[in-house]
Amino acid sequence: MILPDKREKLIPWAVKISEDCRNSAAARAARCSELKSWLYTGSPDGNISILNRMGHHVDRLASYIFSPRNLRFQMDFTHTYDKSILEKAAAAARAITKTWRHRDIDLQFSMGTFIALAYGACIPKLMYTNTGLNCRLVMPWSFGVYQENRENFEDQEALNETTFLNPSELWRRISRMPGAADLYKRAIAYAKKNSTTTGPDTQAHQVLIAGSPPVVQTDPPYTQQPGGLVNVLTGPAMAQVAPDIISELIQVHELWVRNDETEDWTTIQIAEPDILIWPRENQHENLFVPDVLPYGLIRPNDMPGLFWGRSEMDDLMKLQHLLRDRLEDVKKLMSLQYDRRYAFIGHSGMTDEAYDAMLEAGYFSVEAGADVKDLTPELPKEWSADIDHIMKMMDEVAGFQNILSGQGEQGVRAGVHAQTLIRTASPRLRDRALIVERNCADLADKSFQALAAKEAKAYWGEKNDEFLLSQLPDDYEVLVDSHSSSPIYEEDHLQLVSFLAKAGAVDAESLLDLFPMPMTDIIRARLKEKQAQQQKLIQEHPELLTKGGKKH
Repeated sequence: MILPDKREKLIPWAVKISEDCRNSAAARAARCSELKSWLYTGSPDGNISILNRMGHHVDRLASYIFSPRNLRFQMDFTHTYDKSILEKAAAAARAITKTWRHRDIDLQFSMGTFIALAYGACIPKLMYTNTGLNCRLVMPWSFGVYQENRENFEDQEALNETTFLNPSELWRRISRMPGAADLYKRAIAYAKKNSTTTGPDTQAHQVLIAGSPPVVQTDPPYTQQPGGLVNVLTGPAMAQVAPDIISELIQVHELWVRNDETEDWTTIQIAEPDILIWPRENQHENLFVPDVLPYGLIRPNDMPGLFWGRSEMDDLMKLQHLLRDRLEDVKKLMSLQYDRRYAFIGHSGMTDEAYDAMLEAGYFSVEAGADVKDLTPELPKEWSADIDHIMKMMDEVAGFQNILSGQGEQGVRAGVHAQTLIRTASPRLRDRALIVERNCADLADKSFQALAAKEAKAYWGEKNDEFLLSQLPDDYEVLVDSHSSSPIYEEDHLQLVSFLAKAGAVDAESLLDLFPMPMTDIIRARLKEKQAQQQKLIQEHPELLTKGGKKH
């Protein structure tokens, strides 16, 4: 895109591009609100199900395809380099791994995987602040792309993130601008006026959908909530937000535009309605790292021609609804077994009071010739098998057989046999684990670029040769080491490393890098000390290397 040169033309142009990116935001917000109700209640209307398998399934699948427990990174190169460069790359990979762990980026990415499975996509955003590299998750309803039929950031002309600032944050950003006081008053007035509007794209809805639980109704009468939207007005089980807090939030759009002149992304920040925070004085620049977007993308369920992907719950909603109805039927019939219904034939004078008294006493006294019939419907004999069949269908659709659910499989009597069944039963999970692994590696690559550009921190290679991250060759690639992001590959990795160790292809120090274990650094130091002592002993007593030089 070609950006306008003058500030007065840039503002309306940027507002128009931002609106184009947010064209589907309202519909997607309503859809995500409905999905959130399914996730936490197992129903579209907020009436909590007796057994909600939606949230359980999404959480279980997220744990299978990504886990931060043993996450490690490695660096690879297109060209061949000597050992000194490779040792520096290994030190840089350890730096990325430790940065992710210390800054909780690995935990954020894990939560993002759960969110992406529920809503289709999640956008982690890297930020370099005065405390170092950080990451936060941008929800899909707060993000927009210029062309939704293009699946990758690289194919987009513009991106838009919608956030909310409190008055102090806004003033900090605009206080040095000409006419800052008037701009501040106009933004506050617009925010208060806009907070009274309704609809899925209002400030209240955007804030609440991200941080509040859906309405949960456990007892009748149920209150129908269209689309599972969060109610912010009344009721103890509903989210409560003070109106004065909502009215003081200022909506800000952060626009990232591909600039044809600079051949880089340009950052534009606009507060509602049309207050330009950045750029200043035609400073068209990338506020993160040159040529790098701060955003990653987690999208386990890709859909060709759709940027937002697909929710994991789409195929399970009908079955969850059927399970909910069956369990409600069983609940009603079971209640009737304890509070049975009787018909009195030929017995006069039966009133509600007399009926209750007879139920409390536990016996009936009827007139001569009268009869009592039990009208209580019995539970169908197949009710348990019917529910089991529904749950099996859900597991089949979800891709979890018994062997993947931690349950035994008939005919399996050996661990090797069980591992073979797991490999053959999990290709769908492995495919999605690979997708998330690539998403993780892409964000780690951007993390490395941010650290290399923002930090002038020295690292040391194997021979204590000092270097900066920015001094590594440019043909690098950051990868997830040995599929360590997914537990489903853990057993394969351990078997492969064990085979290499038995074949003598790796030494003891390499095993410490390949096997996840605590206190790796101190164990590596002790190993080097032991190797040095052994080398010294051999130098002092070379006869130990000869065949007959055994010590008695």
